[in-house]
Amino acid sequence: MSKKILLVILLVLLLTTACVVRLNTGSANDSGFFISYDKGENWEQKVEFLKIGEGRSFFRTTQSTFLKVDPQDPEAFYLGTTEHGLIYSFNGANGWQSTLESKGVVNDLAIDFKDECVLYAAVGNKLYKSVDCARHWKDIHLEGLPNQSISAVAVDAYNNNKIYIGTSGGGIFKSLDYGISWEVIKWFDNSIEKIMINPKNTAKVYVATLDKGIFKSDNEGISWYNISDNIKDENDNKYEGVNQYRDMEFDFSQADALIYANAYGLFTTNNGGNSWEYIKLLTPPSSVNIYCVALNPNDNKEIYYSTATALYFSLDGGREWATKNLPSSKTPVDIIVDIENGNNLFMALRKN
Repeated sequence: MSKKILLVILLVLLLTTACVVRLNTGSANDSGFFISYDKGENWEQKVEFLKIGEGRSFFRTTQSTFLKVDPQDPEAFYLGTTEHGLIYSFNGANGWQSTLESKGVVNDLAIDFKDECVLYAAVGNKLYKSVDCARHWKDIHLEGLPNQSISAVAVDAYNNNKIYIGTSGGGIFKSLDYGISWEVIKWFDNSIEKIMINPKNTAKVYVATLDKGIFKSDNEGISWYNISDNIKDENDNKYEGVNQYRDMEFDFSQADALIYANAYGLFTTNNGGNSWEYIKLLTPPSSVNIYCVALNPNDNKEIYYSTATALYFSLDGGREWATKNLPSSKTPVDIIVDIENGNNLFMALRKN
């Protein structure tokens, strides 16, 4: 069933439009979700829940953990939180719903590339699965999983029976049967922060650890190697801080390319991590924390990254940079450029 059909009744009965709050820096209510329609010049806070009957409710103070946009449906947003479960919208953020409340911190979410209503949510130390667009959830039993948080989850875009999860204790687990059974395929001596599977070649799997670097497998997790070891200067010396992960995203304009933010700065690779290029920033190396980074999916020369105090952007691949104001006094968690309209930016924030 289409996600939009599921919203018809609520949209008809909703008597007021979604709350729109203009740029506000310094308020206790300036967290949640923001959208810009002009590449970050102006922002609107969109945080109203869909509700039948009297009264209006909002998530203006929520602690966000991640922001996802469904690659099959650019009007479908998913916002993880620490205290309000999974918040989602199927109408371009004009109205939101919540699910998995009181289950714990929602650490990550994976959307099935072949069925957009199939979702896998990493919540606390459990993995939940929905097959009906977040209406109902099933707790997936993970045999042999130690008592640690599930921090990352990813679905193979080609073979959607293959699911990967990562844990705060460094474990990588894999399922070949849609989450029914699992096997541990690797233990890293570090918390797993993110798992990414290259949709153009799903044998290539990337795992970001907290401070041991980025690991890659070219064979669906059978063997691994640290590609951040290849981040070196012209004298073949490793940059200090490159193992300390901040954010990482694919550059979908190329077959196997990444942009990687770490404690030193910002780097790109166009060959799957075999070699890297340092992007010189306005700030000195290791002087600021980069909280999130994004590329325009239709123009990889357009780069955004955010610190706690400013949004930086480049339109020429990082040769020149400029800054914009953040929409809030809170810290950005994720920033995403709309795949259909590069003028639109989406941002999730949390308290500092």
